[in-house]
Amino acid sequence: MKKLTQSEPQPYLGDLATPIVLPPAPSPGTFLTPVPDDERRRSVSEWRNRASMTTATAHLRKLSLLLDHYSIDRADNDCWLHLATALAIAHVPGFQTGYEDDGPKVGRNRLWNSGSYAQLWMAVWWMCRKEGVSESAACQRLALRTVWSKRGSAETLRRKLADAKRDALAIEMVAMMERVFLEMPDIDMESMVTKFVSGNMQRPTGGR
Repeated sequence: MKKLTQSEPQPYLGDLATPIVLPPAPSPGTFLTPVPDDERRRSVSEWRNRASMTTATAHLRKLSLLLDHYSIDRADNDCWLHLATALAIAHVPGFQTGYEDDGPKVGRNRLWNSGSYAQLWMAVWWMCRKEGVSESAACQRLALRTVWSKRGSAETLRRKLADAKRDALAIEMVAMMERVFLEMPDIDMESMVTKFVSGNMQRPTGGR
């Protein structure tokens, strides 16, 4: 039976993992000490206003944190569109990509998905740009490094690079990194690429 495999979203941390705490609701009173209707309605109205303000303020703060979580430039005019797309890819099955899998196979190496494709593509892209080598030569050099040698030979990396260029999500991830480089030429791109390439290598998920 065939199934669709896909990468897992990165977990939310800090404030993005913390629910919004609302102020306590007003007491409705008791049988012995009832609250007059006018006072109760006023208290409820004031509480709703405070709760709405607390929620709105927290939403604005957390939306900015979401932009950072998905590495979206806050100054980008289309940042909210990019965020909506990133959230849809992370949480809506119909936005996610994957590959049909014929099922488990003996000795099958399941290290490749959209995320690892994008990691390989960015590593090759940066090595070509920095050292002036071809993509084939970049794959040869990467295969000598421990983190990549675990994923296969130079020939395997070349094949997976070709697969990456056909993967919709990998294409979007790499395009985002390239936009960052073009729009922010003074950024420490080497550190960013290194962080991106090494950041998710710890936990590969389903793929080819």
